[in-house]
Amino acid sequence: MKLNLTRIFIVLLAVVFCYSACKKAATKPASTSPITDADAAKQIALSLNQSLTGQLGGTNINDGAKAPSSIVAGKKTKTVNSLNPLCGYVIDTAYTHLVLPGDTTEWLSGKFHFVYNCSSSYVDGYTVYDSLKVENYSPTFLDEYTNVQNYTFKATDSTYKSATLNGSIVTSISHEGITPPQIQNQFTSVYCNYQLKGLLVVNGSGTTDITAGTATFTSEVRESNGPVGSKTYVVDYAGSIQYLGNHQANLIITGGHTYLINFVTGAVTQQ
Repeated sequence: MKLNLTRIFIVLLAVVFCYSACKKAATKPASTSPITDADAAKQIALSLNQSLTGQLGGTNINDGAKAPSSIVAGKKTKTVNSLNPLCGYVIDTAYTHLVLPGDTTEWLSGKFHFVYNCSSSYVDGYTVYDSLKVENYSPTFLDEYTNVQNYTFKATDSTYKSATLNGSIVTSISHEGITPPQIQNQFTSVYCNYQLKGLLVVNGSGTTDITAGTATFTSEVRESNGPVGSKTYVVDYAGSIQYLGNHQANLIITGGHTYLINFVTGAVTQQ
């Protein structure tokens, strides 16, 4: 799957910093700058939205009931990306890609399993398992990112202007900074599990909007600063994202505040 790895690397750093915001002040190392819960809420919501819309690689709900063209481009068929009745058609492949642009090496690998689903006489959606792992490394750092999509996308009618989405997305991100000779001075890892329940995806005007449904999430953040063996701080987070339509959602932090997220402007408002 062809990806803009530079863009992914930038996104990874943004997500890592945002999740680091989720740590309680009492557990932060003195050298860590405080980031508000509002910042964390924004990034948690946006990272899921980026995964669903292909910005982190993987399957893109903006494509409707089509298989990603980059996956099927090398196959000897011209109908797989159409909406012809292809009930049960399966695409199952693994892929790897290595880039050596300079001092940094980029490695991408993944697995893709895609099945067309049908209702009556037309394709009405698909079930997909799409996993992607990206590594960026150099003598001074190692960044790893994993995005696993496992869900069913089903159109509500033959116009394909709206669909329901149920399933899960799991992301795992880590960053390790290295100061020669191989002395670790920073390590951050973030794991997040989203459960997607009844998301209603609307694409009537070319801009996909999720107008209803809930995504619950759990996450774990680990961070340490200093030489190998320094104390590692671990914080668990949980909550839910409730989609409202008009490119907005409420993100509720369990035991904390509720934030209104605007996916267009990026604005975050505590409720």
